Amino acid sequence: MLLLTWLAVGAGSLLRLFHWADNRALWRDELYLAASLVRRGFWELATGPLAYEQKAPLGFLWA
Repeated sequence: MLLLTWLAVGAGSLLRLFHWADNRALWRDELYLAASLVRRGFWELATGPLAYEQKAPLGFLWA
């Protein structure tokens, strides 16, 4: 059972590393959200609407 657990963890890690190394582009909704993150400060993220009518929790935006 322990071996099966470590095999699952290893397979998951390899899949994550593959997708990270593949360097895929942002999806459209991620790109729209990133546009607001790079152009606004903390206060603007908390008070104003995000660009392109995006929605996200405040803790996520500030992280």
